[in-house]
This record gives sequence, C-alpha cells and structure tokens, in this order.
Amino acid sequence: MRPTARRTCLVTGANRGLGLEFTRQLVADGTFVIGACRSPGTARSLRALLDQNSGIVVLMDVADSASVRAAAAEASRNQP
Repeated sequence: MRPTARRTCLVTGANRGLGLEFTRQLVADGTFVIGACRSPGTARSLRALLDQNSGIVVLMDVADSASVRAAAAEASRNQP
C-alpha cells in the first residue's frame, strides 16, 4: 500500500455493539469504513457516525451470499 493511500475497512454488524465501537475507532483513526448491517434504515447511530468522507452504510446479511455480493458491488461504487 502506498503511504498516501487511505485505508478502507469493512465492519459487519456495524450498527450496534462491538461493530459500532470498531467503526467509531476506525473513523477516529482516519479510515474509510464500509459499515455493513442487516437494517440500514434503522441504523441511526451508524449513519450519524459515517458521512461521505468517513464511510458508507451498506445492507448486508453475511448468511446470504447474494446479499454479500450486492454489498460488495455497492461498496466498490461508493469508495473514495
């Protein structure tokens, strides 16, 4: 990775608990976060934490391979 490149991390279960805390810490460190959760519409704390400069929220259910593929496609379209 180039020294000037910005790190990007995917956090699953990012809307609550440990996932939300990991997201907070990564954003504070300057990382672009892809916050994945099953219910983005109700993920108010996650949406408040992430803006266009710090990350995106994507719908993803890790138990559903089609959902994972769709989240990967959305994330690749919306990264800086």
